Amino acid sequence: MTVTFMVILLLADIMVLNQQRTITIQQQDIKDYQTYEPMAHDLISDILGKQHDFNNQMNAIRMLPYTYKDYDSLSDAIANYSTFLEEEFNESELLKINLPVVAGFVFSKIKEAEQKGRLISVKIKNRSLITPVPEYDLIRILGILIDNAIEATEPGHTFSLILDSKNEHIRIQTKNEGGEISSELRKKMFVRGYSTKTSAEVRTSRGQGLPNLKELVDHYNGKIYLDNETFHEHTWICFTVEL
Repeated sequence: MTVTFMVILLLADIMVLNQQRTITIQQQDIKDYQTYEPMAHDLISDILGKQHDFNNQMNAIRMLPYTYKDYDSLSDAIANYSTFLEEEFNESELLKINLPVVAGFVFSKIKEAEQKGRLISVKIKNRSLITPVPEYDLIRILGILIDNAIEATEPGHTFSLILDSKNEHIRIQTKNEGGEISSELRKKMFVRGYSTKTSAEVRTSRGQGLPNLKELVDHYNGKIYLDNETFHEHTWICFTVEL
């Protein structure tokens, strides 16, 4: 009788703990939704505002042949203006994804990066982002990757955020200009407290993000890849997370 009673108590405790965990997760989801869902509406308003200027921008493109008479100068002008338009409507890509909280969060990070003098180029390769990871942890993972890229990017420069989904898993990638990553540095970058910065003040705030990222990714049995790419004679640091 005593053993049976103890077993029943243990099972009841387990059920209560699981229920509390479920409630905590739901409360976090609601909190994130209340925080970042309105930012998705701000994103829509921002894009609608830019669409008013679209006709003027198209007229400017039509007038380029009258300003640039030779092929080379016209080609350069069109390329430069196309890059400008791509940056102008960069945020509209976020409207294509199926996760409004993630879209709102990324939009908030775009604005934060702009305030710090950096630009984020967002590329959506798959509109339906499927992953077993809840949105509140996706936000934590995205936050660490984006903050890391912001810190590593020089003012006035651009880094990339790429979102993709394959085989019911999400693929998040950031690319920013940087140096060659040695095998030794790859290991150290995920050690808690390690930082490539030399300032004592920066060391206090840095050195926690990437270890936290690794813990989160490991928790969901995901993978992290850290590589270098060469593009236009520049070296880029590429973080890739698959979950």
